[in-house]
Amino acid sequence: WEFYRVEKIFIEISQFQPPTGAGHIPLPKDLATKKGVVNPANDDDKCFQWAILAALHPVEKNAERISKYKEYVNELNFKDIEFPVQADEVILRRFERQNPTIALCICEWRDHRLCPIYVTDRDDAEGRKIIDLVLISNGEKQHYCWIKNMSRLVNKRTKDGHATFVCRWCISHFTHQQEIHDKHVAICRGLKKTPQADRMPSVKKGNDIYEFKNWKRRMQVPYYFVADFEALVMDTPPTDADKDKKTRKVQEQIPCSYSYIKVRYDGVSESQKIFTGENAAQKFVIEMLNEAEAIRNEFRNPMEMMPLTIQEQASYDNAINCWICRNPLDGNKVRDHCHITGMYRGAAHKGCNLDLSIKPREMHIP
Repeated sequence: WEFYRVEKIFIEISQFQPPTGAGHIPLPKDLATKKGVVNPANDDDKCFQWAILAALHPVEKNAERISKYKEYVNELNFKDIEFPVQADEVILRRFERQNPTIALCICEWRDHRLCPIYVTDRDDAEGRKIIDLVLISNGEKQHYCWIKNMSRLVNKRTKDGHATFVCRWCISHFTHQQEIHDKHVAICRGLKKTPQADRMPSVKKGNDIYEFKNWKRRMQVPYYFVADFEALVMDTPPTDADKDKKTRKVQEQIPCSYSYIKVRYDGVSESQKIFTGENAAQKFVIEMLNEAEAIRNEFRNPMEMMPLTIQEQASYDNAINCWICRNPLDGNKVRDHCHITGMYRGAAHKGCNLDLSIKPREMHIP
């Protein structure tokens, strides 16, 4: 293809407004009862500053009073950062660069739970004080608070009273086994280094267990094909119809050969088939249709089950659960086998055995 010119360009821009902190907001009741948050009682738009100072200079009594921290205001560098501070990655990273002893992790309190929205780069957090902040909302107004005890906010403490470890990337919690926590964090932070909040699916009252039920999907695809094409790149001469067009086709790829192998679900494959010549694409489609029909014929005439070995017979006799659905066998036990190889697979319900079989009409080439 050749590119001539651009006629018009339309650019549509949607304004994104990151959450910002502002004046004092009382803690939501469910958050206040956890007693793990310091909520600065500021009357200005600098709650971000007061929350960080509360973390750097914790006090035992009246920790919400900003008068406790005014003497430390000059410790922080807010150059080129406007108040109220937005929970924007660019702004937060700028703050971290200008205050090299601080690393930030910020969550929102949403739907009665913590949802991470910014986590510092862990590689840069060494030697810094990691400060956890939470954004609370009241309508369009938002407010930063300092999380002084993350374990309290996730509602998890061990029976012996020790606080749990919390992954700041997803707010998952662990017992006091540091090794398990560290392994999880190494994986969790690798997901494009993006914070995420995990949520279990909601369930109906009295039915709090989710189970896999579509047992038929456990069966592997009986056959699959691995194919490869080669093509000739041919020049395409211009035509009269191309004169009024902005672009024209200058080359065309023409299939000239292909090869493929047919592989069974257990890895057994047939010899490679190769074709070179004209109409390679059409020839390939015909080959695939013929292969599909051959597979249908296999399932129209399934292989009989091979005689069970001593071990297989003992396994069948002792089986109390269906190997397909895992539920107890209620007297309708049958021997399930592969219709391609004839190999015994396990004891199963009669219904499960029928469901797991593939019907010839279900054999399709995508």
